Amino acid sequence: MGPSPPPETSRRRSEVLVVARQTLLDQGADGFVMRRIADRAGMKLGNLQYYFATRDDLLEAILRAEHVADFGLISAETEVDTVIEALVGRFAGPTPSVYSLVGALAAHNRQLMTAWAEVHEQIYGLVSGLIQRFDSSVTPSQARIRSILVMALIEGSPTQVYRSTGATSAEAMMTQVAAAARAVAKSA
Repeated sequence: MGPSPPPETSRRRSEVLVVARQTLLDQGADGFVMRRIADRAGMKLGNLQYYFATRDDLLEAILRAEHVADFGLISAETEVDTVIEALVGRFAGPTPSVYSLVGALAAHNRQLMTAWAEVHEQIYGLVSGLIQRFDSSVTPSQARIRSILVMALIEGSPTQVYRSTGATSAEAMMTQVAAAARAVAKSA
């Protein structure tokens, strides 16, 4: 591994990630254009490409940064209910999550699919471990299946809830999503 980048480089790279993440959430995948991100970050396109050579490299970096934040949020928790509530809180909202947007793009992009799968494997492992701690009779295979179902509920629900109910009743619907996810995690 080479030397660490200078602090200024790391700071500027982090600032670009913040701008790019917000651009992705505000503009969606179609508006996630390198030139627009460079403009919003107050830099030339060539300077942006110094930090992230391609759009896919930038999307991958956003996904991984989001994962670090989410994993930090839930990894210290020891209860299934607390982790589910934290994840639902992170995914609930009228704005699609970074995971949802990058996940949709990953369906047709090997680089993003690899990153998406790596990120989710860590989350599945954490949730699986909590499920097994809650119920020691659950096999690792069963716990993994439950963790995938829990995350499918949590990640897929916000889009469906906001499309079908609107923001006014979305909070109540996401409470039901959390209850369903807890039931899946704890089912016998």
